[in-house]
Amino acid sequence: MNTLNQEIVAHLFEFWSEIGNQGGFTKTGLGYTSTLAPSNSWPSKVFITDSSKTDFEYIQRSMQNGILPNSFSIGEDEKLIEKLKLIGFKEISRVKAMCLSSNQDHPCGLSDDIVVVGSSKHALEFAAVASKAFGYTIHPSTINALLGHRQFHLYLGMHLGTYASCGMVYFDGDGNSGIHMIGVLPIYRGLGLGKRLTQALLSKAGASRTKKVFLVASKLGEPIYAKLGFETHGSLVSFKV
Repeated sequence: MNTLNQEIVAHLFEFWSEIGNQGGFTKTGLGYTSTLAPSNSWPSKVFITDSSKTDFEYIQRSMQNGILPNSFSIGEDEKLIEKLKLIGFKEISRVKAMCLSSNQDHPCGLSDDIVVVGSSKHALEFAAVASKAFGYTIHPSTINALLGHRQFHLYLGMHLGTYASCGMVYFDGDGNSGIHMIGVLPIYRGLGLGKRLTQALLSKAGASRTKKVFLVASKLGEPIYAKLGFETHGSLVSFKV
């Protein structure tokens, strides 16, 4: 695993862990951390913090028995990936770990169609938009628990008087930031709403003078973010039993 891949993955693990801390559903074990959100919703995950200490057979049994969420993630480590497959884990996804390559200028401030999520009503709308955009459940209580937290900044994008997109910035403990949960309702895709919201998130991250900006992207999303200055540094790999 290269150094930047490690940094990006560590940022993402901290992001999930802190969401769970605010919602009261983060737990730690030997070499791993888990988050089990309400009704097994996002972000119900196991993430490996130290593979040298992790008992993967215990992880496997606990996932099979429902003690741990049936999804865990690691950084790009081909030897470990092959070991996990031999044990019986199934690889389910690889998303691209990306980092903003340079300090670039993005429009300052928020346009009229970008709304700061600052109330329980907004949190409900954010959860609804994100759930439809990503195709999995985000519980409103998970979003509501993040309101007012200095490390989380959540936004909704408007289109024709409707909440149509969502996204958030997370500021980690190492002076870096990440843009996350960037989604657009299916009926509004292709209109540039995702790009507009992404630029607003980058403006927020840049205004805070973070050292680096991270994100993870699908294979289809990778070239879109590359045009904004992000470079790919390996993958985040996820498994299930």
